[in-house]
Amino acid sequence: MNHPTNEELTDLLYGDLPPALRDKVAQHAESCPECTAKLEAWQHVRTDLDSWTLPDRAPSLRRSAASRFAPLRWAAAAVLVLAGIALAHLTAPRPVDPEELRAAIAADLRQEFTTELARARAEQSSRQQDLVQASARALDQLDARRRADYTALRTDLETIALRTQEGFAQLVSADQPAPRTMPNH
Repeated sequence: MNHPTNEELTDLLYGDLPPALRDKVAQHAESCPECTAKLEAWQHVRTDLDSWTLPDRAPSLRRSAASRFAPLRWAAAAVLVLAGIALAHLTAPRPVDPEELRAAIAADLRQEFTTELARARAEQSSRQQDLVQASARALDQLDARRRADYTALRTDLETIALRTQEGFAQLVSADQPAPRTMPNH
């Protein structure tokens, strides 16, 4: 058995242990010098306390100044205690009504939610404006690129058309017989 607890040893000393546990603790205490020493020390203290009595005092014929004012001091102490209790009662927080607490929390949550929702809407609106502006810039860039491509394509087509026309003109002039000169008659 492990060492019994101090409570078990105390209960053994006063005879308050159940019989089965009392035998185990008593056997351990008999074989364990440490537990035996504890029990003996406690028994000596118990014996000393049992033999102690209050000394007799002879009643004093003359009351001292301190004893004459003792009731007044007790009255003052009682007044201070009562004043402390009254002050504590007056300054103590009132009991919390669960429904009031729920309503207050709900109001706070609504306010926080409304504030957060307004902030989120403003942020979303700002993002939408940024997106619209970015889209407009991208469309402007695409339109400028389209115009540049159109202009380049038109220039290329006009160049091809002019060269083709020149080529046809050369072909036509090459196919025609050289102009005859007419004899003078």
